[in-house]
Amino acid sequence: MGNPLRWSSFRWAACNGKHIDAGKIFSPEQTLEHHLMRYVVCIVLGLLIGAIAAVTATNILASQRDPYPDSLMQVMSHELGAAKKAAELPACNDNRYALDKLSMLSDDIIIAMPDSGEPDRVFHQYITNLHDKVEIARQAECVNRKQALVDVKNACSDCHRDYR
Repeated sequence: MGNPLRWSSFRWAACNGKHIDAGKIFSPEQTLEHHLMRYVVCIVLGLLIGAIAAVTATNILASQRDPYPDSLMQVMSHELGAAKKAAELPACNDNRYALDKLSMLSDDIIIAMPDSGEPDRVFHQYITNLHDKVEIARQAECVNRKQALVDVKNACSDCHRDYR
């Protein structure tokens, strides 16, 4: 008694339970096209899975950065915007609170930067310039405060031009 199912030359057709000769189903051209299509699908799937893995790895590496420097810059930007809005109002001294916070935040820039130790000479000069401009804006009269805030914004832009 031999095995009635020989998988090398027959395929089982589940729909009607009969043995079907594989050579009668696919011609040689069809099997070649079938194999080529299988290779193309495998290559496309491999590229897709590779792209997803690369994006995932990039996101994991980016999430390990310290969020404090970016957060500090966002808060400073917000406080500078609040000070500008308050400087445009008739009661100009309403921006004193925002300028006080901006002054305190500008002192934290050295702490926030990822390089440990003393910053380089140029970066330290930018920080000193920003802090001086904030102090000038804090003590400026209402008439000059709007221009002083523009100078603070320019001090921020000078540093970001070189170190962003």
